Amino acid sequence: MRHLRDWWKEAGSALHPEAELFLLRNQARGRGVGFSLEGRGFYPDFILWLIDGGHQRVVFVEPHGMLNAPAYAEDEKARLHERLADLSDTIAERSGVPPGTVSLDAFIVSATSHAELKPRYDDGSWTPEDFASKNILFPDTNGAYVQRLLAAQ
Repeated sequence: MRHLRDWWKEAGSALHPEAELFLLRNQARGRGVGFSLEGRGFYPDFILWLIDGGHQRVVFVEPHGMLNAPAYAEDEKARLHERLADLSDTIAERSGVPPGTVSLDAFIVSATSHAELKPRYDDGSWTPEDFASKNILFPDTNGAYVQRLLAAQ
Protein backbone atom coordinates (compact mmCIF):
# COMPACT_ATOMS: atom_id res chain seq x y z
CA MET A 1 0.00 0.00 0.00
CA ARG A 2 3.07 2.15 -0.39
CA HIS A 3 1.61 3.27 -3.72
CA LEU A 4 -1.38 4.72 -1.88
CA ARG A 5 0.83 6.77 0.44
CA ASP A 6 2.97 8.04 -2.43
CA TRP A 7 0.00 8.89 -4.65
CA TRP A 8 -1.81 10.67 -1.80
CA LYS A 9 1.24 12.84 -1.09
CA GLU A 10 1.78 13.68 -4.75
CA ALA A 11 -1.76 14.13 -6.08
CA GLY A 12 -4.52 12.78 -3.87
CA SER A 13 -4.53 15.42 -1.19
CA ALA A 14 -4.83 18.11 -3.89
CA LEU A 15 -7.76 16.29 -5.53
CA HIS A 16 -9.46 15.82 -2.14
CA PRO A 17 -8.32 18.88 -0.12
CA GLU A 18 -10.94 18.50 2.61
CA ALA A 19 -10.74 14.71 2.84
CA GLU A 20 -9.38 12.47 5.53
CA LEU A 21 -7.87 9.19 4.42
CA PHE A 22 -7.28 6.20 6.67
CA LEU A 23 -5.73 2.86 5.82
CA LEU A 24 -6.34 0.20 8.42
CA ARG A 25 -4.77 -3.23 8.58
CA ASN A 26 -7.64 -5.62 9.17
CA GLN A 27 -7.26 -7.98 12.08
CA ALA A 28 -7.10 -11.73 11.73
CA ARG A 29 -9.94 -14.20 11.73
CA GLY A 30 -12.40 -13.86 14.53
CA ARG A 31 -11.22 -10.37 15.48
CA GLY A 32 -11.34 -8.34 12.28
CA VAL A 33 -14.03 -7.34 9.81
CA GLY A 34 -14.95 -10.46 7.89
CA PHE A 35 -17.43 -11.87 5.43
CA SER A 36 -18.88 -15.34 5.12
CA LEU A 37 -17.81 -16.54 1.68
CA GLU A 38 -17.57 -20.03 0.25
CA GLY A 39 -18.63 -21.40 3.62
CA ARG A 40 -15.58 -19.83 5.28
CA GLY A 41 -14.68 -16.48 6.75
CA PHE A 42 -12.88 -14.00 4.51
CA TYR A 43 -11.00 -11.15 6.17
CA PRO A 44 -9.63 -8.70 3.58
CA ASP A 45 -6.15 -7.49 4.50
CA PHE A 46 -6.90 -3.76 4.43
CA ILE A 47 -9.76 -1.35 5.03
CA LEU A 48 -9.45 1.96 3.22
CA TRP A 49 -11.67 4.72 4.59
CA LEU A 50 -12.07 8.07 2.84
CA ILE A 51 -14.17 10.79 4.45
CA ASP A 52 -14.76 13.63 2.02
CA GLY A 53 -17.34 16.21 3.04
CA GLY A 54 -20.58 14.42 3.74
CA HIS A 55 -19.56 11.22 1.99
CA GLN A 56 -17.78 8.19 3.43
CA ARG A 57 -16.20 5.54 1.22
CA VAL A 58 -15.15 2.27 2.85
CA VAL A 59 -13.14 -0.06 0.64
CA PHE A 60 -11.99 -3.56 1.53
CA VAL A 61 -8.72 -4.31 -0.24
CA GLU A 62 -7.23 -7.78 -0.66
CA PRO A 63 -3.80 -7.93 -2.28
CA HIS A 64 -2.99 -11.44 -3.45
CA GLY A 65 -1.76 -13.56 -6.29
CA MET A 66 -4.46 -15.02 -8.47
CA LEU A 67 -2.76 -17.83 -10.38
CA ASN A 68 -4.82 -20.40 -8.50
CA ALA A 69 -8.01 -18.35 -8.28
CA PRO A 70 -11.11 -19.72 -9.95
CA ALA A 71 -12.81 -17.91 -12.81
CA TYR A 72 -14.65 -14.74 -11.79
CA ALA A 73 -18.09 -16.38 -11.86
CA GLU A 74 -16.96 -18.89 -9.19
CA ASP A 75 -14.76 -16.58 -7.10
CA GLU A 76 -16.72 -15.12 -4.18
CA LYS A 77 -13.75 -13.05 -3.01
CA ALA A 78 -13.52 -11.34 -6.38
CA ARG A 79 -17.29 -10.81 -6.47
CA LEU A 80 -17.56 -9.37 -2.94
CA HIS A 81 -17.92 -5.87 -4.41
CA GLU A 82 -21.24 -6.92 -5.96
CA ARG A 83 -22.71 -7.74 -2.55
CA LEU A 84 -21.36 -4.63 -0.84
CA ALA A 85 -22.97 -2.20 -3.27
CA ASP A 86 -26.40 -3.36 -2.12
CA LEU A 87 -25.48 -2.88 1.55
CA SER A 88 -24.39 0.76 1.29
CA ASP A 89 -27.87 2.31 1.55
CA THR A 90 -28.91 -0.17 4.23
CA ILE A 91 -25.94 0.82 6.38
CA ALA A 92 -26.58 4.53 5.76
CA GLU A 93 -30.22 4.09 6.79
CA ARG A 94 -29.28 2.20 9.97
CA SER A 95 -26.74 4.91 10.78
CA GLY A 96 -29.26 7.69 10.27
CA VAL A 97 -27.46 9.32 7.37
CA PRO A 98 -28.99 10.11 3.96
CA PRO A 99 -28.84 7.44 1.23
CA GLY A 100 -25.84 7.85 -1.03
CA THR A 101 -23.57 9.23 1.69
CA VAL A 102 -21.92 5.90 2.48
CA SER A 103 -20.41 3.65 -0.16
CA LEU A 104 -18.91 0.22 0.41
CA ASP A 105 -16.67 -1.49 -2.07
CA ALA A 106 -14.07 -4.23 -2.38
CA PHE A 107 -11.10 -4.76 -4.66
CA ILE A 108 -8.53 -7.43 -5.34
CA VAL A 109 -5.09 -5.97 -6.07
CA SER A 110 -3.47 -8.77 -8.01
CA ALA A 111 0.14 -9.63 -7.32
CA THR A 112 -0.09 -11.73 -10.46
CA SER A 113 0.53 -9.62 -13.57
CA HIS A 114 -2.09 -9.26 -16.27
CA ALA A 115 0.17 -11.09 -18.73
CA GLU A 116 0.38 -14.10 -16.40
CA LEU A 117 -3.26 -14.08 -15.34
CA LYS A 118 -4.98 -13.43 -18.67
CA PRO A 119 -4.48 -16.90 -20.22
CA ARG A 120 -5.61 -18.61 -17.00
CA TYR A 121 -8.71 -16.54 -16.37
CA ASP A 122 -11.99 -17.49 -18.00
CA ASP A 123 -11.48 -17.67 -21.77
CA GLY A 124 -8.17 -15.77 -21.84
CA SER A 125 -9.53 -12.65 -23.52
CA TRP A 126 -9.87 -10.27 -20.55
CA THR A 127 -8.08 -6.93 -20.93
CA PRO A 128 -6.83 -4.95 -17.92
CA GLU A 129 -10.00 -2.85 -18.20
CA ASP A 130 -12.17 -5.99 -18.15
CA PHE A 131 -10.48 -6.98 -14.89
CA ALA A 132 -10.84 -3.43 -13.51
CA SER A 133 -14.55 -3.43 -14.33
CA LYS A 134 -14.80 -6.43 -11.97
CA ASN A 135 -12.71 -4.66 -9.29
CA ILE A 136 -9.55 -6.66 -9.94
CA LEU A 137 -6.68 -4.22 -10.29
CA PHE A 138 -3.04 -4.55 -11.24
CA PRO A 139 -0.55 -2.31 -9.41
CA ASP A 140 1.04 0.38 -11.53
CA THR A 141 3.60 3.04 -10.78
CA ASN A 142 1.49 6.02 -11.90
CA GLY A 143 -1.22 5.53 -9.26
CA ALA A 144 -4.09 4.85 -11.66
CA TYR A 145 -5.18 1.81 -9.68
CA VAL A 146 -5.08 3.83 -6.45
CA GLN A 147 -7.39 6.43 -7.99
CA ARG A 148 -9.80 3.65 -8.89
CA LEU A 149 -9.82 2.44 -5.25
CA LEU A 150 -10.84 5.91 -4.08
CA ALA A 151 -13.39 6.74 -6.80
CA ALA A 152 -17.00 6.27 -5.73
CA GLN A 153 -18.92 4.14 -8.20
